[in-house]
Formats: sequence, structure tokens, C-alpha cells
Amino acid sequence: MTSRTVIAEKAAIAAAVLFLAAYFWHYWSGSLRAQFSADDLMNCHRAYFRPWSALLLDNVIFFRDTPVYRPFPALLYKAFFSTSGFDLYAFRVLVLAAAAVNVGLAGVVAYQLSGRREVGLLAALLFAWHANYAPMLYNTGQIYDVFCFLFYFAALACFFKGRQTGRSYVGPVVALTALALNSKEMAVSLPVMILLWELLERRPEWGLVSVMRWMIRDARTGLVAGLGVALFLLERMRGPDSLTQVSAYQPRISLANYLKQAGYYLGDVAYQTVEVGPVAAGAILLALLALAVAARSRILAWSWALFVVGLLPLAFIPPRGLAAAVIPFAGLTLYGAVLLDRLGRALASQRVCKPPLLRGISGFAMFGLAATLLMLAHPRADGFYQAMLEGEYARIRAARHQLQAMYPNLAPGARLLFASDPFGDTYDIVFLVHLTYRTDRIVVDQLWRLKPPPDLAAYDHVLEWCEGRFVEILRRSERSIAQRRSHCSSQAKASSCIWTLNSWGAS
Repeated sequence: MTSRTVIAEKAAIAAAVLFLAAYFWHYWSGSLRAQFSADDLMNCHRAYFRPWSALLLDNVIFFRDTPVYRPFPALLYKAFFSTSGFDLYAFRVLVLAAAAVNVGLAGVVAYQLSGRREVGLLAALLFAWHANYAPMLYNTGQIYDVFCFLFYFAALACFFKGRQTGRSYVGPVVALTALALNSKEMAVSLPVMILLWELLERRPEWGLVSVMRWMIRDARTGLVAGLGVALFLLERMRGPDSLTQVSAYQPRISLANYLKQAGYYLGDVAYQTVEVGPVAAGAILLALLALAVAARSRILAWSWALFVVGLLPLAFIPPRGLAAAVIPFAGLTLYGAVLLDRLGRALASQRVCKPPLLRGISGFAMFGLAATLLMLAHPRADGFYQAMLEGEYARIRAARHQLQAMYPNLAPGARLLFASDPFGDTYDIVFLVHLTYRTDRIVVDQLWRLKPPPDLAAYDHVLEWCEGRFVEILRRSERSIAQRRSHCSSQAKASSCIWTLNSWGAS
């Protein structure tokens, strides 16, 4: 390779990396504007009121049952809320940095597997953005997926580095596996993917001695990580605080359900421009596997498995969207990167790329073509999702500011009753009050949850959400129905408020 070719290749790499950074910033920078969502109220409430000692122990003993479900993001919620309160900017900076690292890790793992920078850059490009990532940008409740991917792919990068250098990285890989599990249950597939690569690269000979030698020498990293995952599943997934106790997370295991959900996520990759039913999903997956076998490519086979196996934790519950399926999606992007690189090399072998200088940068031409097509193909669906959440941000912000203006200080033990609130039949107002006043010892009741009708004299304040603002319709000093009705009429002018008071009076 001539010096001119080397210089051209280095320049092409630098240009691709700079483009990738600008591409990422263009799509992801809006995430810094994210504010508190309803998911954040619930997640932060659960984390903030758990003692530091218990939360730290949840992360160390990663398999133990815990009411915060996913203790590493809970630790972040508690740390940032303790220092920044409802201001999410610093938190969002961390999430943005983690997302950028994820793009780099996707590229690093692709490079480690293929040995080609072009494949690494293409994989990073394909993974860097999809408009269905929008929940990760504007809903901080998606940090579980961001950090699960980070630790999952960091563990893979560490494992593949060890395979290349001949060193054992069992400890770091197991520690990263624990952190990935502490971030989200999607990480349960990690030991399977490690063991699968060992089988693809160094399949043991038949015989007990050969298999045992392979398990001790080659497969020990995956097996030790697998023991950790098995312990996690036995303890975390069956305890009283397990997510499997929540109806939306109770799996319905069948091949039909798997293919149905696989079709949904494949359709989500294509922005649901085509409907991918169970039969079509099965055909697509078989075709991708057949292509990998025909090409005799371990990387294609492993990438295919990353999608198929990585999807298992999501395949038997209601769909969560592509933002929750970034690990299996990375399998598709790696598969696509390898194919694009092969196409680029095939074109480079033609006469048009015969000069050495052109051959040196021909692989990066495919990067430029892919980047152009992606920018033309991506719809601005993230703007729609942001607009949808803006109303949620505004309701939370307005409710918090009004409560603080009405009651600058609410002491522990205060009792509040909400006849109605801006969040409907949810517990969001409970979370908001507790977080606003930094105590969960304030009693917050909601009329829709109380049967029979409550004793109004037991509350310090009774409030209703009328025409976009809170109105106090009862104080302890007001005891008669006439006083309450008069107060409500003068303050709220709302027929719903008067109807509520009449109903209480009749009861």
C-alpha cells in the first residue's frame, strides 16, 4: 500500500467519524430539552424514597428482589433528583453521552468481529439513529434501555478483546453483565451470545473430555456469566417485587406470539410502511439465516442470532416499540453493515476501482452512500413524539408550580384530598406531591380511589382541578355544606366542583 493510499484511507476514516458525530448530534441533541414525564414521576418516586444503603445493596447483590426493579437507573434517578430536583438537564447530558458511547460500542464490536474499519463505521452509522428512537430522546424513563445496551455491548467488546489478545476477562465481563441486568432484563441474552460465538469459532470435538476442556478453557466466560443470569432469573423474576407480577409483563410463551412480535419489530424498523405478519416474519428470519449459511459467514450468523435471541425478553409481552429493542436492532444493523461492506468490496474489484488510490477508499464510498440514503429515508417521527410529550411536560410543570405557590411548605403528616387532578385516573399526583415536598409522609388521597365517600373533616386541604388550575374547595375551618358550596362557587366557577360537593353533602 502506497503512502498516498494510506493518507487517503486515513482521511476517509476521519471524514466518516466527523460525519458520524455530526449525524448523531443532529438527531440526538434535542434530547437535552426533555423534562419530567409521567414515567419519570413514577421511576423517581420509587428510587428517591428508597434508602441509599438499600439501593447500593440492590446494585451489588444484582440478583436480589427489589421494589425498584432496575436498580442502576434507580441509583441515577436518586442521585440526580437529590442534587438537581426537577431540572433534568444534567441528567440528560449523561444520557446523551451514554447514547453516544453506545454508537461507538456498536461500531467497536462490529470492527472486532470483522477486522474491518469499514464494517465498524457502517454498523455505527446504521445504529446511530432511527426515528423510532424518539422515546429515548424525550422520555427519561427510557434510560433503562440506554444503559442496558451500554453495559451489554461493553461486555461484548471486553469479551472480544480478550479473544483477540488471548487474555481472560471473566471478571470484567461478569461485572458488566451484572450492571446490564441491573439496568434492564434485556441483558439475559448476553451469556448466550458469548457462548454462541465460542461455538461458531471454536466448536469442541465430540467426546466428554473435549467438551469439558472446551468449557474450562474457551467457554468459561460465557458459563460464569450464564450462572449469574440463571441466579438473576431464579431470584429477581419470581419474587414479590418481580415485574412478572405486573400484568403487562406476564409472558405468554408460544411460537405464534414470538413470530407476531418479531413481525411487529421488523415492521417498526421499516417505520411500519409494510405490515409484517407472523408468516412473513418467519420467512424473513429464515431467509436471513439461509444467506448467512450460504455465505459461510460467522458474523452474519451471529448477528442474526443477536436479533432472534435478543428479542426473546420482548417477544411474549405486548410490544414496547423499537426504543426498547435496541439490542436486537443492533443485530440487524451489524448484519446490514457486513452486507454493505461486501457489496462495496465487490464494486471495488471492478475495473472502475482498479487504481490503488480508489481501492483504498472504495469501502468508505459505501459509507457515504448509506449515510445519504439514511438521511433521505428517516422521517421526522421524533418531532411528533416530542409534541405529544410537550403536553405531559406542561401539565406536570403547571401542577407543581401551582402547588408550591399555594402551599410553600407542607409538613409531613399533612393530608390532601384531590377531587380531581390533571392526570386522570393515575397515581401521578401522589408521586408529584411527594417529590415536590421531598417527603412520602404526606397523605395524598384521590376521590376516584375512595369507596365509600371520605370523611372530609379528616383532610387539611381538599382540591379540585378546575379550568387548568387547582382550586381549594375545602379547608379545615369550613365545615358546613353551605360554606363549602359558597367557597367553590366564588373560587372555581365550575359546575363539576359544585356537583362533587352536592354529592358529598347527600352522602
